[in-house]
Amino acid sequence: NPNAGKFTFEYYGDNFLIGTLKIVNIVGKEFFSHQMSGNSNKKEFDIKLPQGVYFLQYIEGEKAITKKIVIQ
Repeated sequence: NPNAGKFTFEYYGDNFLIGTLKIVNIVGKEFFSHQMSGNSNKKEFDIKLPQGVYFLQYIEGEKAITKKIVIQ
């Protein structure tokens, strides 16, 4: 981080991956959403986004993880 829009999302845990991966900007506008399901713990994305600061959110049930990302 920073990057040009290429991401690898890796999940570490004992359970199958069933949730939603989202990318939103600093005001909450959603630019990307992908439903994750199955037993694969790694998924690659190449997303064309304008330069700026974004948040990658993974939501699974009532749990959520948010990470800041910067696109150059």
